[in-house]
Amino acid sequence: MHVTIRRLDAAIPLVSRPHRGPYIQICQAFEALDHWVDRQTLAPARIFAMYYDDPSVTPPEALRSAACVALPADTAPGEGMERTEVPVGRYAVLLHKGPYSALQASYRWLFEQWLPNSGEVLVDAPCIEEYLNSPMNTAQQELLTEIWIPLAERG
Repeated sequence: MHVTIRRLDAAIPLVSRPHRGPYIQICQAFEALDHWVDRQTLAPARIFAMYYDDPSVTPPEALRSAACVALPADTAPGEGMERTEVPVGRYAVLLHKGPYSALQASYRWLFEQWLPNSGEVLVDAPCIEEYLNSPMNTAQQELLTEIWIPLAERG
C-alpha cells in the first residue's frame, strides 16, 4: 500500500445527506442524495463520504457520517440535506482498490501500521472517502476509493 500526502488549498463545497448508524448502512443516505440530485438534474463531478466517529470506540447506532456530492457553493440543499465542505488542509491519501466491504482493512492498515511510523499527527476532523468510479457500472474488484485522513500542519 502506498500513501501520498496531499494539500488541499481550497475547500470543496458539498451538499450532504447526514446518516446516523452503522457506517455500512450509509448507502441509504446515498440513495436519498442520488434521488434528489436526479430530480434537480444536477451533475455532481465528485462523490464523497465523511466519517466523523471512530467505530472502534463509538457504538454502531451512534456513528455519524454523511453522503456527499460536490456541487457549486450556491446550490441550495434539499430537505434533510446540509451544506458542508471538504476542509482545507493536509491529508494522507490511500487508494483502495476493491469492494467497499474491504475498506475496513485499508483503514486498519492506515491507522495501525502507516500512521504510527509516519511521523504525522491526526487532527480532529472527519475521515473522507472519495469514490473515483461507481458500483453501478464497475465490477466490485475494480472499484477505486481514495481514503483521506486529516493531518496536522507542519512547521
